[in-house]
Amino acid sequence: MDIAECIASGRDWLGKKINGTGPVLYIAGEGHGGIGARIAAIKQHHNTPDEAQVYVVRSQINLRSSVDDFTNLILAIDELVQELGVDLRMIVIDTLARAFGGGNENSSDDMGAFIQATGKIQNRYKCSLMLLHHAGKDTTKGLRGHSSLLGAVDTQMEIIRFPQTREGLILMSKQKDGEDGQNYGFEAIEVELPLREGEMSTSKSLAIKHRETILGEMEKARKGQETKEPPDVTDKGIFASYALKALFMAMTTKSRRVPAINDQLVVTREDWKDAVNELRRRNDQEALSKRQGDDGARTFGEKLVARGIGGTYDTKEVIFVWLNQATMLKLQADPGFGGGEEHFPQKEV
Repeated sequence: MDIAECIASGRDWLGKKINGTGPVLYIAGEGHGGIGARIAAIKQHHNTPDEAQVYVVRSQINLRSSVDDFTNLILAIDELVQELGVDLRMIVIDTLARAFGGGNENSSDDMGAFIQATGKIQNRYKCSLMLLHHAGKDTTKGLRGHSSLLGAVDTQMEIIRFPQTREGLILMSKQKDGEDGQNYGFEAIEVELPLREGEMSTSKSLAIKHRETILGEMEKARKGQETKEPPDVTDKGIFASYALKALFMAMTTKSRRVPAINDQLVVTREDWKDAVNELRRRNDQEALSKRQGDDGARTFGEKLVARGIGGTYDTKEVIFVWLNQATMLKLQADPGFGGGEEHFPQKEV
């Protein structure tokens, strides 16, 4: 909605100039009850001029398989364009799931039918078309559903929210005709809306503010953390007694970089728990139950952060965990740790 208002009003979007303005059509397939407050908050916070035109369709439309829904939408847009006397600049579909008509997102046929329908809309009105969609359970794998969707889009923007804050990044993870990997910081600002006639209390909603300094603050915090001298990390307990060695082992064999965390090298919490159980197996101990593993990983993860030796990041779909560089270097220099999995104690036969 913030992008839609920027294109309609000509306001800069997260510090970037808008290349051409014009009317926007926003097809809201969900969140109908709160969309009015969202629009009001954006207009109030950014002093949106009255001539900025954002038109909202509050309806769940099946663009995948319903000829009637597709035809009725085209007729409605045609009527709007005729009434305006100018062409639309952008159409927003919020969200793919709500416009998919109960189809199988992993099916090439179903996704292909949806892509074809949205392509017809874009070609008919010669405007940009923005599709809101969700990532899968493993957010590092990108868009949920069949891979043909990513192949069909010109630009993919990922919204990355920082836990326990209202801040985040928008990552340009695909640009067909531009540079990938650009990041734009933002902060969600709470806006108190004026009391309307018949209401007993004021309502609130959110608007978006550009935060240019977010990346710099993240980098400063990361470097500050890496320069700390790691304290003693010895712990006792069924999970903690192996936790540090297991995490080091996982970091040296299964780590990957995640753009959402400033390209931090991480492992998943599941990989960490698997490594703990591997070390227990080597010492003739039973594997931990799921609850024991989850509880232990959560507790020791908090200690990683408190002691300044690592961190955790919860995407709500997958939990990442890591040791910072200074800790890794210290452990690599320790004969009991360094070099990787082969340096872990093996059970003697």
